[in-house]
Amino acid sequence: MKPLDLTKPLQTRDGRPAKFLHKLQCVCRYPIVCVVGSANEEHVIHYNSSGSAQDHCETSADLINVPVKHVREYWVNLYDNETADIYNGRQGADNSRPCKLKRLACKKITIEFVDNEGLE
Repeated sequence: MKPLDLTKPLQTRDGRPAKFLHKLQCVCRYPIVCVVGSANEEHVIHYNSSGSAQDHCETSADLINVPVKHVREYWVNLYDNETADIYNGRQGADNSRPCKLKRLACKKITIEFVDNEGLE
């Protein structure tokens, strides 16, 4: 389990929003107190210091930091030999053409991703 950062937005593993309320100063098994759920149904749940709702097993109620979503736009040159080049801007795509290849199209693409997506 990744280290939990209580200063950043939280959710449960199954996607329910979680609001950090307090970390108890006493020595206890579940010192982190959060409100989990939506306006229709909220529950106060205690977690251990790593954000687990239960010791020794992973559950859908465990806390995780909300994944950071990124959106990137690129320009892609598509060539007649079924290859492609990707650029940060249209000008770069227009100015860079490999010799002897015919550019068939130049397409703008938008990619949305979260940190570590596809790396696990």
